[in-house]
Amino acid sequence: MMRKISPMSRTVCCLLMLTAGATADDLSRSTWQIPSHAEVQQIITEWVSDQELEEDLAKRIIEQWNEPISPANRLAFLGASLSLLGDDLAIFVENTSASRFAKQLPDLSFLPDRASSSFLAAHIRLIYARWLVQNELYNETLEELEGIAVDEVIDPAALLFYRSIAHYRLLEKEACLPIVDRLLEKESELPQRFAVVAQLIRDDIKPLEKDSLDEISRLMDSIR
Repeated sequence: MMRKISPMSRTVCCLLMLTAGATADDLSRSTWQIPSHAEVQQIITEWVSDQELEEDLAKRIIEQWNEPISPANRLAFLGASLSLLGDDLAIFVENTSASRFAKQLPDLSFLPDRASSSFLAAHIRLIYARWLVQNELYNETLEELEGIAVDEVIDPAALLFYRSIAHYRLLEKEACLPIVDRLLEKESELPQRFAVVAQLIRDDIKPLEKDSLDEISRLMDSIR
């Protein structure tokens, strides 16, 4: 028998998102926030509670998030949780966790419409975008990430990071720099690899001049 768990209070979740781990001064200086583990746990709990899942399955997913998960591992951990929802999702997560330069794109025919389940759709697209970046498919990366806001995902740093890499590799300086600058607003809180790469991207693309030999050389390399 299918049993639906009672939904958690959205008001509580919103208050946590606004207040936990950030002072008013911090919020005034930054355009986005990295949610704390408690906030992520609340978001996951509310989302699972809104699904028509078997009670044991819903409990299992929620309990996976009882222990703190570092921001650097949240996206991978969420993939593991989503794998429990069905074979299609499990295969998708496995394929997008594989090594780079896959021979074919993962099967996406099962994916929900982008507007049908904002939490699920946004995070599947983010996981897919990570795989696309790893396979150097940058136009496709930007297409998948289009329209996703930082407050829609539990790993907003990854959203900004993969967006910035795609614009950088496509030599889209005017689009890249604002995203990198926004990412580095939280430099001290970012996974180290994000912070280091973001700084390198900014230092490398900022002096790039349009129609310069440097830009032409990079464009030719990109075409190749």
